Order: sequence, then structure tokens, then C-alpha cells
Amino acid sequence: MIDPAAKKRVLIAAGSYADAAAAIRLAERLAAGLIAELGGLLVDDEAIAEAAGLPVQRVVTSAGRLVEAPSRQRLAAQMEGDARAFRMGLSGVARTSPVKCVLERRHGDLIAGLCEAAGGWDLLLVGHRTRRRAGRVVLLDTVPAACPEAVEIARRIADGLETEVVTLALAPQGRPPSGVEVASSEDELLALVNRMHSAVVIIDLAAGPFRGREQLRHLIEAARCPVLVLNASEAEPALAYSTLIPAPPGSAAPGRENGT
Repeated sequence: MIDPAAKKRVLIAAGSYADAAAAIRLAERLAAGLIAELGGLLVDDEAIAEAAGLPVQRVVTSAGRLVEAPSRQRLAAQMEGDARAFRMGLSGVARTSPVKCVLERRHGDLIAGLCEAAGGWDLLLVGHRTRRRAGRVVLLDTVPAACPEAVEIARRIADGLETEVVTLALAPQGRPPSGVEVASSEDELLALVNRMHSAVVIIDLAAGPFRGREQLRHLIEAARCPVLVLNASEAEPALAYSTLIPAPPGSAAPGRENGT
């Protein structure tokens, strides 16, 4: 029998129902053994909303996809339809397992929105549309220390999916532990993830190897499957533009006059 205290409050987040669907299917299979409460977060992508009605043909979403820019009316109707489908998907999980479900909508950047909303939840499950058949559970970990909670969750999910756990880690130096496949750089690690046949990718943003919101964005695109995130609310925000571009020589610091 599953200890109720071991079950988690899980938030499924996505920018569309097409992305959320794979995560909802995963939640259906894991609900009885892992989930105590299930939430949904649908983020209206600001990149698409701002372009709606403008004389442009395509826009890049916050998730990195190139899409046709819809009219404002079409966008509003599409998001309402996505919200209804999302809500029905969550209700379907609740009908098969004693799981409490809620749905929230936000407007803005997808990654920032889901990281901010994740603070009240144990786990964040980021949806991503996929045409792949179910594969293995991929755990991104640190070397030499592993995150015990992430390891345990990965094991429980693999048991529920009747598959195995594959551990990938970022290890620029040193010998990897037995059974761990390592990469020497973040780009190499993302390439490994991209080649994996994965049912879900798991990462703890407090432990690494990725800790920032932009890194999470790249990971979601590389994984091409749902990504389960521990400590998503602790993700380091992207640097502001002003911190990336140095001030011209001789210019005053913010709030100060030249020569003072």
C-alpha cells in the first residue's frame, strides 16, 4: 500500500493543451502511486498575444517554436478551447484516482510563469507535445553527489511505467559513478537528452546540473517530452538586458552623476 504522506502535489504547466496532453497522460498512469493533488497551469504566451493582429506571418513562442501569428479573435477562441480541454483532462485523472484537481490561467512568458506558480507545489510537470512512444525515465543529476529525493521519485515513476531509469550528469572532470552517463558541457548534456528515447526527464533545479530559467527552457526543447521539475520556484531568473550589456566607457552608474 502506498503511504499517503509519500504522495506529491503536482502542477502540470503548458502553453497549450497540445503540450499538456502528454503530461496529463503521464499523470493518469502515476496518479494512484505518486499524486495527492493535481493542478493545471495554462500560460497564454505573450509572444503570440502581442503579435496577434499585427501584419506578420510568424512568431517565435517563449518555448522556442515558430508558429503562425493568429488574429486576436482566433487566439482568444483557441485559448478558451485549450482551457476546456485541459480542465477535462484533469477531470479525467480525478475520475480514475482520488485526486483533487484545479486549473489556473496566466498571461506572460511560459517559463517565468510556471516557475512563479510552482512555489505552492511539490513537483512541476512541464508538458511538451511528443510523437514518440513511451520510453525510459531520464534523471539529470550531479556528480559526485546525487539528489536522494529526485532519485527516489525517478525510481517510483519508472516502476509505475514499467521501465528503467537512465541517469545523465554533467561532470567536466573526474570519473563518473557506475551506471551514470556523463557530459563535459551543458551543450553536450542537452545533446544527450535530445538523443534519448524518454517518457519523462527529471531535474532538481536546486541541485543542478541546470539551475536557471533559460537552462530549463533549453532542456524542455531538447527533451521533447514532459519534464518533471523539483524546486522549480528556485530557478535562477534570466539576467536583465542591462546586466548583460556593459555601460559605455565614461558613462555614469545608475542613480549617480558623472564625476561624483
